[in-house]
Amino acid sequence: MKKNVFFILLILISAIGFVSNYNSINAYETITTGKLGFFEYYIKNDEVIITEYTGAEFTVNIPTKIKGKKVTEIGMNAFEGNKYINEVKLPPSVVTIDDWAFTDCKNLVKVSGMKNVQSIGMDAFQNTNIETIDLTGVKYISLGAFDECRSLKSITIPTGVSRLDSFCSGCEALESVYIPSSVKELVGFDDCINLRKVEIHCENISGSFCNCPNLSEVIIGKEVRGSFMSSFQYCTSLKNITIPGNVREISMDAFLGCTSLERLNLNRGLISIDGFSDTPMLRTVDIPNTCTRVGNDILSHRDHVTIPVSVTNIYDVRFIRGEGGMYHLYSGSYASEKIKGNLYYMDEDEYEVDLLAPIESTNFDITEEDTIYIQKDESVYKQLAYNLAPQNTTDAIVWTSSDSSIVKVNAVGEIRGVKKGSATIIARTTSGIEDRINVVVTNVPSKISFAKRKVTVEIGKTIMQKAVVSDKDGIRDDVKPVYESSNPKIANVNKNGKVIAKKSGIVTITAKTANLKATYVVVVVKKN
Repeated sequence: MKKNVFFILLILISAIGFVSNYNSINAYETITTGKLGFFEYYIKNDEVIITEYTGAEFTVNIPTKIKGKKVTEIGMNAFEGNKYINEVKLPPSVVTIDDWAFTDCKNLVKVSGMKNVQSIGMDAFQNTNIETIDLTGVKYISLGAFDECRSLKSITIPTGVSRLDSFCSGCEALESVYIPSSVKELVGFDDCINLRKVEIHCENISGSFCNCPNLSEVIIGKEVRGSFMSSFQYCTSLKNITIPGNVREISMDAFLGCTSLERLNLNRGLISIDGFSDTPMLRTVDIPNTCTRVGNDILSHRDHVTIPVSVTNIYDVRFIRGEGGMYHLYSGSYASEKIKGNLYYMDEDEYEVDLLAPIESTNFDITEEDTIYIQKDESVYKQLAYNLAPQNTTDAIVWTSSDSSIVKVNAVGEIRGVKKGSATIIARTTSGIEDRINVVVTNVPSKISFAKRKVTVEIGKTIMQKAVVSDKDGIRDDVKPVYESSNPKIANVNKNGKVIAKKSGIVTITAKTANLKATYVVVVVKKN
């Protein structure tokens, strides 16, 4: 009897499991596979994905629809290794080209119909012979997408792409590249042996143009602010480069082996510099007076090096090699003590030290309100404005925060909000002049509005209607909107929101903050 009960229970459990599995299967979308001519495909969610092409055609036309469903994707490995195709024509319905879709199609020269493609997968066109490609609508390009496309002569990165990850290495025919500001991080043009010019507007550059021996012109835009890490190694034709003041760090052998580099123009704003080993033609280096950290390779094997008072860290000073060069240092500075002390490790004629008299500042003040408000967002930097006199002072400014868990400040006076609260930013010149400012970190305002949408006022009269700014916690009295009138000849508005009616007519009054806007209408009428 017990055995029978056991088998009955087992059958019931199996039945329940079957029903459960049946329901789970039905919960997933239905996938239909099929074949049309040389195309194998499957249909998922009413969209067709091409999974394999088995033909040997010279020109391949991808169908727009199969069984009444749009073809939206060229699937993984669909054309990989096909040695016959020369041209592929995509229909407007295709939005995705998946990983390895055309890898090793060595006779593929042209791909048309790319205007609606939004995503290109890993190694999708690797080792093909395409000469040019339209990336207008693309928003995502994966790792190695165009690696070893040795015939690719030009490529334009669309503004929708936010990251480029080693996607175009070994493109031997590529001659110029423009990187838009929408790209936040760039890794990707190593071993492009005929690349001659690059223009960069992305935030971070990392290992991007190594072993490009013909690269001779590099333009760095104002958007670049992150670090250069291994960015231009062995670009042996690069003779001069300007690093704008928006760049904060050069590191990790960024210009290693740039054996023709003769001129390096550094600007105020740079905080840390390293990465110039094996640059024998670079004979003069002037480090800007915002730099706090310097590597030994930028100081070695030069004729003239000027180190400002802002430098407070020289990495492994014992390995500096001067070869008879002159170091221009400011008396009493960190660098003067370190470099002079380093003579102990050197031959007497290894280098000379020229001590300069510092020019002290006579005036310094932060030209902001006594208290300022910033949003909680570590990715957003605000540069504190200040005046420092005289113009030729050699003083550096040391910036500190009373609480870096609330507000962070870097060596050039840029602040970031970490969490809600307040902190004091203290700035002191090396000659002892100090100023400070209170910084409050708050939520980002989310709403601005007027109490009345329409107001009537007589000529010569005034009205006052202030915009109300608020965030998720309530009203923000600290945020001051900017007011403007659509026609000041009819009615003008001052900075506090007070409207003065001048003549008959209708105007729109607008209040703006950094990210918000509200309006109301003023009807000006004649006096009764």
